[in-house]
Amino acid sequence: MIYSIHRQTVTDYEKWRLVFDEGEAYRKASGATGVSQVYRDVDDPNTITVVTEWNDAESVRKYMDDPVLRANLQKAGVIGMPTVRAISSRA
Repeated sequence: MIYSIHRQTVTDYEKWRLVFDEGEAYRKASGATGVSQVYRDVDDPNTITVVTEWNDAESVRKYMDDPVLRANLQKAGVIGMPTVRAISSRA
């Protein structure tokens, strides 16, 4: 299994969360398994970390390059581009 870790700052968490939840079908169609965890920074609740499970690393790469994702980030009020790392559960 591959996991992506997205760290991003948003203008408004509630607005971001609505767009994130609406994007579940899009993420699954892009290769995500449907397992995501959302964390909010203790000192800045508009800084969010999302861990998403994927079937393979290539799906993460394609998802990150998709113009639909960029449009959704803008719609959700993400400030700048998120920091993204892909990690494997195979050690």
